Amino acid sequence: MKNIIKYKFEKTFIDYFLLDDYETLLEYLSPYKINKLPTNELCLLMLRIVEKKPKEAEKIKNIIKSRVKKPEDVENLLLTNFNIMMNMKVEED
Repeated sequence: MKNIIKYKFEKTFIDYFLLDDYETLLEYLSPYKINKLPTNELCLLMLRIVEKKPKEAEKIKNIIKSRVKKPEDVENLLLTNFNIMMNMKVEED
């Protein structure tokens, strides 16, 4: 699967996420790009960078909080996206 994604002409955030392209994912931290990402992709970005860039991950969490109607929904959203990510199975060619 990764080989197919690697050779796509136009890649999306999810493509870079699945490819574990950390450097390209960091480009999404720019104010312009980060505001264009949907909430589920923000959650994935936050989970990918939290260990190396905790301050940026905290900023993303605050953006997510500003988007949801009830604060308790943030933790549920993060947990749901984390569980989805942990259950993903990517087959290597």
